[in-house]
Amino acid sequence: MKIGEKIRKLRRERGLTQEELALELDTAASTVSRIENDERTPSLDMLGRLASSLQVGIGELFSGVSQHEPAVQSVADNDHALRHYGQSHEGTGGDDYMELRRWFRNLTPDNQRVALELIKTLARTQHKG
Repeated sequence: MKIGEKIRKLRRERGLTQEELALELDTAASTVSRIENDERTPSLDMLGRLASSLQVGIGELFSGVSQHEPAVQSVADNDHALRHYGQSHEGTGGDDYMELRRWFRNLTPDNQRVALELIKTLARTQHKG
């Protein structure tokens, strides 16, 4: 299951239409549709609002989401990229990588997916400042 499918499932379980959910989220129904159809990745802010509107924790949005979906791969699948990051950024070195990895491994699988989404959101938005 993909994240959009999970959001659609939770919305339907709560008896909400896309329009009703959009109203709660203060967004357009077309945005909800694009998220549910995996045409748009929800921002961290939107994930928080979705979780609140659907009365679940953010981790629940990722519960049951396929491990093969690129947006939610485990740290083991991203190990090479993390190691490269630790080696290619002066001043961070392997120590930060190892600390990040240690903390990450202590998380539940659902929270690992949330953490990965947070990191991706930070990486995408840091250059927009």
